[in-house]
Amino acid sequence: MPGKNVTINDVAAAAGVSRQTVTRAMNEMADIAPATRKRVLNAAEQLGYRPSRFASNLARQKHRSIGIVVESLRNPYYTDLAADIMDVATERGWQTTIATTTGQNVDEVVRELAMHVDAIVGYLMAPDELLQTAAPGLPIVRIDADPSARNTHVIELDIAEGMRQLIAEARERGSRRFAMIDCVVLGAAQGSTRRGLLHEIVDLEHVENSELTIEDGARALIRLREAAPAVDTVIAFNDLIGIGAIVGAHQIGLAVPGDIRIIGIDGLSLGEIMNPPLSTLAIDRPAIARAAAELIAADFGGTGGGVRRVSIAPQPVWRNSA
Repeated sequence: MPGKNVTINDVAAAAGVSRQTVTRAMNEMADIAPATRKRVLNAAEQLGYRPSRFASNLARQKHRSIGIVVESLRNPYYTDLAADIMDVATERGWQTTIATTTGQNVDEVVRELAMHVDAIVGYLMAPDELLQTAAPGLPIVRIDADPSARNTHVIELDIAEGMRQLIAEARERGSRRFAMIDCVVLGAAQGSTRRGLLHEIVDLEHVENSELTIEDGARALIRLREAAPAVDTVIAFNDLIGIGAIVGAHQIGLAVPGDIRIIGIDGLSLGEIMNPPLSTLAIDRPAIARAAAELIAADFGGTGGGVRRVSIAPQPVWRNSA
């Protein structure tokens, strides 16, 4: 039986006791004979059973601990998001632990994290089944998950609606010919999901690729200008690349927004200090953090009512770059 998803019922059957007795034994509660506790613990060890920390803390009424999973803390979007989640967790008296998935399988990160926390929230790009196996019994909140996710809470980012609003407002502000600096590092060979959504909304005259650095964003803007000199508005995959595009425009003597308008996606505070400040399609990170906390709190309180999906649409923030 080791290796399968062992349940508390399997342990109870192997030890010849009830579920309640297994719970008392695993949580070192009173009113259980030492011999019985030993028999339960031996059965659990032989079967490879790992009790949910969430269930254990419910029994012991201990402080909650939340695991936050992001791709990389080198990207300021994830750093800011983690800080927002930590803020709402602190308000509720929850402790937090941060883990990154850089160079690792998401389910492996979740499995390790699940041994130390009572709930997990973050960018969890793995099938529901893997996540549930890695963290059995724990509340899980996925941000910007695949639409096929059905067995975990999901906070959807309605990027498509945000982009429709962004393009409509950009046209009102004078934009006519659009291009994109994409990031295929995070997408398939044909481009990122953001590029696909943008293609459905507006005719892109050119797409240039960039890596996720300010320096490469600058180089991409220079290449884009050479390939499509008539383009008047550039949408960057994210704010880091958008900031790089402003740098690149300055390097070749272009006025922003006089000669070319530049818009990012994410809403980083870093964009505010640029010259000119970067316009952006801002993802509401505090709203994500609040929604995640509410979903987790409902599960902690036993009032979750099953899996829930929350949708948050990014909003254009117009500064001086467009």
